[in-house]
Amino acid sequence: GIDAEDVHQARVATRRLRSDLRTFRPLLEETWAESLRDDLRWLGGELGRVRDAEVLRDRLRAAATTLPAADRRSALAIVAPLGAQVRSARRHLLIGMDTDRYLEVIDHLVAAARTPVLTELAVSPAREVLPGLVRKPWRSLKSGAIAARGEVPDEQLHDLRIRAKRCRYAAEAAAAATGKHAAKFAREVAALQEILGELHDAVVAEAWLRERSAAPRVHETALFAAGELVALQRDAAEGARTGWPAVWKRVEEGWSGAWR
Repeated sequence: GIDAEDVHQARVATRRLRSDLRTFRPLLEETWAESLRDDLRWLGGELGRVRDAEVLRDRLRAAATTLPAADRRSALAIVAPLGAQVRSARRHLLIGMDTDRYLEVIDHLVAAARTPVLTELAVSPAREVLPGLVRKPWRSLKSGAIAARGEVPDEQLHDLRIRAKRCRYAAEAAAAATGKHAAKFAREVAALQEILGELHDAVVAEAWLRERSAAPRVHETALFAAGELVALQRDAAEGARTGWPAVWKRVEEGWSGAWR
């Protein structure tokens, strides 16, 4: 299909599955789980190429429409190549989906859903086991947040976003058995992931605009519009940089009551 939301949901599903296979590793036979993660890593990469291009295209198109009318056309022209980038990535995805490997991945996932290969620990009550398994991604998130205080590189905050995502997925999975407090905690972590994602997307967008502006035969009016777009991305990034610690505080406060 051509709906960008379909690619997004498929990518989220692969990421969530990979994260859950990682978090709940003690409940799963190791070789079996790692084989599934390898399958999902490949599929996620194919989907990610499309989704990243779509996010960048949509973000910069939306930003261009907020500029004064005199600059809007030039701004849309500067970001126009992203449309071709999305189409190219989608063609690559469809080629990948038309292979034996893709069919094998789907068969593997269907079989895994029907008959997962579990360890002895998996027979224990979920309410007893799952909170302990969430503690590992939580400790990783907490240590990352402590290390990210103050002036740190954007790459470090991107790493913190990845840790937040893993902790969120783990908490959401555990909440199915442990209740509403864990679900509330997961929502707080999702908010942290979102604000850090806004920072990452803004940084990526600025980098793309700089590269695009350095291309030959870019008109002066387009360069001016690109500068306006860069300013918007910088403002968004700065807002996320200054705003995430307050969101983290709510996450930290929510952990202690998540497993009551």
